[in-house]
Amino acid sequence: MRRSFLPRFVPLFLFFLAVVGTAATETYQLKLGFRQGEVRRYKVEESLTLKFQIPGQGPLEIKTVIKAVLRQEVLGVDPAGGAELACRMESWRRQNWANGEIVEAEDEEEKNLLGLRVRIKVSPQGETKLLEPTELPSTISLDNYAGYSFLPPGPVTVGEEWTKNLMQNVGNVRCPTTVRSRLEKVERIGTSRLAQIAQEITQEIPEFSLPLPDAAGQFIAAGTFFGAGRISFDLDRGYTKEEAHLFQGRLMAKLASGEAKMEIPMDMELMVIVNLLS
Repeated sequence: MRRSFLPRFVPLFLFFLAVVGTAATETYQLKLGFRQGEVRRYKVEESLTLKFQIPGQGPLEIKTVIKAVLRQEVLGVDPAGGAELACRMESWRRQNWANGEIVEAEDEEEKNLLGLRVRIKVSPQGETKLLEPTELPSTISLDNYAGYSFLPPGPVTVGEEWTKNLMQNVGNVRCPTTVRSRLEKVERIGTSRLAQIAQEITQEIPEFSLPLPDAAGQFIAAGTFFGAGRISFDLDRGYTKEEAHLFQGRLMAKLASGEAKMEIPMDMELMVIVNLLS
């Protein structure tokens, strides 16, 4: 007699669909975790390259590299899981080049940054509030000490995207910034579950002006930058392990001195790499 396996197969098939459906809709909560007295140290490297040409002169390339170590110490944790952090730069060094020739950086900038002590309040969702000092220098952004704009507002699934609109400081200029993030995958490395997040960033630099040396005129510029990057976030411990971003864009600059006006397109590229040391 020919036997049918269909009655046995149907329940198994339905069970398989249920398992696949459950796995496909599994959600992950990306939120910060803090422990009293914990210290996190990050190695930060930034490389900025600016290329342009002034009419009547040869091409110019200016490059700036910053290498720093950021220290975050958890001073206290509240019942909601938020924390108060003490942040400072353990080390900070800038090097400048112009067409391959080293240009000496100002020691005063390094002294000011190394001497700055920042105290902030951070929620599990990454919302930050500056506690001390009451105001940061205009050239320094709070993101330099605690940048968590990649965190989603709630649980997300693999492949899900979320967008945040914020303002960021670029020097003395407040720039509208759009950050689009996507949870690409969750993988286990050793004992840790790591969320791999991909990002696309658009930043508008509104027109700003700076006085030229010796009151010779004004430097006026505006531009748009596009960036892409990846962040590796430890789901179990609640902190960033590493991140890498590349930004590219063009700044349209105008030099105005008396009756003379000159337009100069400036191509810029910025690379940022952050790695957890301890």
